[in-house]
Amino acid sequence: MEWNLPPFLAPFAGILSGTCLGLQFDSPLWAVVPLVASVSLAICLQRFSKSPSLAARYNPLHYIWIYFVFAGVGMLDAIYFSPGATPESVMGRKTVISGEIVDQSTKAAGDSYVVSVSSVGLAKDSYGCVKPFKVLVVTDGITMDIGDLVAMEAQLEKIADTPISSDYARYMESKGILCKTYLDGSCKLLRNGHRRSLKTMSLVLRDEIETNIEKSSLGRRAKAFVIAMICGDRSFMSSGELAYFQDAGVSHILAVSGMHAGILAGVVLWVLSPLNLLGGYRKKYLIAAGLLWVFVFVTGMSPSAVRSATMATCCFIALFLQRKNSAANALLAAGFLIILFSPLSVFDAGAQLSFLCVGCLIIFAGRFNTVDHHLHPRLYRINAAFIVSLVAALSTWAVAAYHFRRLPLLFLPANVIVVPAMPLLMTMSLVYVILLSLGIDMHILAVSIDFCLDFIYGVIGMVPSGSVLNLEVSGISVFLWLIALALMALAVMRKRGRIAFSLLSFLIMGGVAAMVADASTRPAQWFIVPEKGLNRITASVSDGDFRQRVVFPRGTVTRLHGPEADVIVADRDVSSREWKSILSERHRYLIIIGGSFSGDMPEKVGGKDIMLVVHTTCRKKKESELTDTLVRTGLDVVGMRSSVLRAFPI
Repeated sequence: MEWNLPPFLAPFAGILSGTCLGLQFDSPLWAVVPLVASVSLAICLQRFSKSPSLAARYNPLHYIWIYFVFAGVGMLDAIYFSPGATPESVMGRKTVISGEIVDQSTKAAGDSYVVSVSSVGLAKDSYGCVKPFKVLVVTDGITMDIGDLVAMEAQLEKIADTPISSDYARYMESKGILCKTYLDGSCKLLRNGHRRSLKTMSLVLRDEIETNIEKSSLGRRAKAFVIAMICGDRSFMSSGELAYFQDAGVSHILAVSGMHAGILAGVVLWVLSPLNLLGGYRKKYLIAAGLLWVFVFVTGMSPSAVRSATMATCCFIALFLQRKNSAANALLAAGFLIILFSPLSVFDAGAQLSFLCVGCLIIFAGRFNTVDHHLHPRLYRINAAFIVSLVAALSTWAVAAYHFRRLPLLFLPANVIVVPAMPLLMTMSLVYVILLSLGIDMHILAVSIDFCLDFIYGVIGMVPSGSVLNLEVSGISVFLWLIALALMALAVMRKRGRIAFSLLSFLIMGGVAAMVADASTRPAQWFIVPEKGLNRITASVSDGDFRQRVVFPRGTVTRLHGPEADVIVADRDVSSREWKSILSERHRYLIIIGGSFSGDMPEKVGGKDIMLVVHTTCRKKKESELTDTLVRTGLDVVGMRSSVLRAFPI
């Protein structure tokens, strides 16, 4: 049997499994086990493979001891880089924390910051050093910068799910953030200095570029879209707009990913093509790799941008050295480096979907396209567009449903139409942003970008309501699906695939059974689904066992109490004083704005989670005006005409 495995397969598998184990254990002594096993196996192989025949027989076993070496390295790496646990003694109590601002966001409710806490105490100046842990700090009118060393009064509380997202706590946990606090003008804040790093300089540059885009002549939607596509910052888009792309299955065009890196690399290589005539065809790969990392620096060095740039750089280095280029080996090398420097990325949904999608495209896309690209180049490209979209969606559906609990059913036609327009849109956006940095606002480019974006929104708008399947997938189902993909890859890459296909069938049936079992044992949860209607404001309420339709009276303010959140229906004139009274009882609210609503807009109250739905009883023009106004207040807004309805836990 021939073993033509990518060189980075064993190191990648070792550091991946070692990192997962290391995040579960705090003691570095556990890393001794795989390290001792690797040394023992290496010594045995060295002793028993003296002759050429034995060496050939034992050659596959060398992958095993290499695997154990990097498994031990991964455990040590995860234990060292993993965030510390929040001290239980300070939860819910007035305390003092000190640390460094490592991230910030301006989405909803003003500014929020992530603080890497290094010391904590129950009284002023009585700090105790702890293993650094992360805290989400929501502020009201207090400005800080990334890299600031701060000390502040805080009352820590655990992060819980919100009416906007029932997976919010799990999402924040994947980023190492387990608790949050609210900081207003009455809290004491002390700045102890500022630490400059490559990350802080990158974010400062990104903020300057975003400021230039905000002051440009682009439309509001185009500004938010270009900032998301070029700078990797989606905080300028409302949750309704993000759901608009998610429901059509094209939200990947908003995240800086391999597609964006590929477009940028293709444009750079095309511009540098005259170097081929001067004998410098190899140098253009180094220039393209350098410019790609400049793009990563501009995007604030987001994990998705680093992933795509690392993989592209591995390919460019192979081309520069005139070595055989292996996309699979480049992907594994990128994954190895990212996990080594950021162990928590193994739990990041974007990282999982990115690597799984690219890996399956490498294995399946070329083999499933049976059209000869030499005889029928156009037909080959058309067929490739369908196959790439199909493979990307089918390979990642289980992981996507596990994290987001949603599965777009019309992803294929939407991607086939939208994705081919992305190279032109991204190229124009890059040129426009570069000119803005030089102080030039080219109006014709702004108009062209607005036109392309209107086309994309038009395509997405044709996706009908109800085309998204709300799907619950358990971890066991995801695990079985990943094994099924591995067996399918084995069957496709080898001629004798009957056994693999038989096991694949059993795994798929087992995954479906696990999903059914998980759905039957899922605890009851109250949720509400607003329903579209012309003259009535209706909603369906369920606690998991029964479903009941509720009709809210028109021309009044109605409150519906849930176990964890309140539903407020506002269908008359409401003053700002009345809003303060309405939003004073609970912590979490879902507000439905009816067609007869007028008066002041609701404002974000410190420490409260608020989601707004503009009902279809509002005219389209009024809905657009309300949405724009509410977005400017920093609230999350969903327009029922432009987004597939979702279930909100109450």
